[in-house]
Amino acid sequence: MEFKTKSGVKVKFKEISVLELCKLKDVLHNSTDFNSEENRYTAPFECMYRWLKVGLEGFTDELFASLGNDDMAEIFIKLQDHYIMGEQKASK
Repeated sequence: MEFKTKSGVKVKFKEISVLELCKLKDVLHNSTDFNSEENRYTAPFECMYRWLKVGLEGFTDELFASLGNDDMAEIFIKLQDHYIMGEQKASK
């Protein structure tokens, strides 16, 4: 799947194994905090880095360093939607 952020950054999602998805879910679960005031989870950069590294074709440290916070967050959220929500759709 290809995705373009609001600012125009284009990325392509990789197909990942179930084991890779489990590891990503563990990273997400173990490194996020729930902010009840904003009703959302916050993730540290290391968590986002791991998700992007595993989930994006052609990922490099240079790409990660070039992304602004908004692009990084937008891609991170879309990856979660793609892998986690896509998994739920497949099980129906």
